[in-house]
Amino acid sequence: MTEPAPILSVTDLRKHYRLTEGVVFSREVGRVRAVDGISFDLYPGETLGLVGETGCGKSTAAKTVLRLLEPTAGTVRFDGRDVTAFDGDDLERFRRRAGMVFQDPTSTLDPRMTIGESVGEPLLIHGVTDRSRRRERVETLLERVGLSATAADRYPHELSGGQKQRAALARALVLNPDLLVADEPVNALDASVQAEFLALLEDLTAEFDLSVLFISHDLNVVREVADRTAVMYLGEIVEKGPTDRLFRDPSHPYTQALVASIPEPDPERARRSVGLDGEVPEPSDPPDGCRFHTRCPAVIQPAGMDLEQDEWRSVVAFRRALKADGVDVDELRARREGTGGTDDPEGLRAAVRAEFELPEALSDPDADAALDEATAAVARGDVESGLDRLEDAFSSVCIEDRPELEGVDEDRQVACHLRE
Repeated sequence: MTEPAPILSVTDLRKHYRLTEGVVFSREVGRVRAVDGISFDLYPGETLGLVGETGCGKSTAAKTVLRLLEPTAGTVRFDGRDVTAFDGDDLERFRRRAGMVFQDPTSTLDPRMTIGESVGEPLLIHGVTDRSRRRERVETLLERVGLSATAADRYPHELSGGQKQRAALARALVLNPDLLVADEPVNALDASVQAEFLALLEDLTAEFDLSVLFISHDLNVVREVADRTAVMYLGEIVEKGPTDRLFRDPSHPYTQALVASIPEPDPERARRSVGLDGEVPEPSDPPDGCRFHTRCPAVIQPAGMDLEQDEWRSVVAFRRALKADGVDVDELRARREGTGGTDDPEGLRAAVRAEFELPEALSDPDADAALDEATAAVARGDVESGLDRLEDAFSSVCIEDRPELEGVDEDRQVACHLRE
């Protein structure tokens, strides 16, 4: 039996925002890489979950897929046709077949319009001018999403948060779309209301034969609704596969940390927590190599080196800090003198170690000697030589090479050097 063609196919999608300076010429000085080369397929009748921490680019990806934001690069194919090339009538026809539910229904429902007017507005935009026909369609759909037909005459402020999100869902479905993009649709709802809304969405997905791109940072929610899941980190997809397998046996260290963070009421079944140190890097200045390496608990060490993981991570952080910001040796010297210290080379070298929370000695003598040479160079003010010594002695494929999203088996992919 042949596999059906995907209804939505996203390939190397990118959405960058230019950072400029200057009023007249607006010279580009950088880019915010909100979405930076993601690819996935969505099949008819399937729900694909897109998960990740806040700020990883999930919502930007959703809006770019629907052309609410213009992509910087890449292709989005819907029923085999390139959405990024649509204009005029083609784009209008695409939007009849694609609906979206946003995170906050209060901000997406016009307070000056009744619920009926808001839900029926897409019908009017797409040529249904008969008022009675629009009203009939709106009332039928409001009842289908669990509201009364009389809600059509009420205003958004008269509804609860859950009721407003149901009205927003009705509006997304009013044109009978084939594709529904749900962007954090239950994030603003109480837990009990969330469960009701998710059950409703599951019923409507089957009834309307919808393909759903479901976006959330709540892994418990995604585990309930998604057939397959893709995990995003800093604008990239790092793992994707069947939801049950991804949650049962995550491959990427980031996915492992997310799954381990899910609360488990049974202490005997609880996973051991995988700690993530540090903050998510800025998308305007993503790290080289694997973007997760700045927080990863399993960065690959150089061949022949066997440091304790906390030692190795402190050296990686030191190398990264030197490359990003360097070190102000004069300020370090002044601070030592102000506290009664001296500016002798040995004292400054120890101060550099203390400044960057490096161990007094590494467990690997050769590695410790290399670190000593690097800190001595930094203490002399020769940061470039110190960085060169670190890069030579503490090289890592995780820091230097960007991993590709590749198959670990027939239905799962991961972007991590550990798979090698």
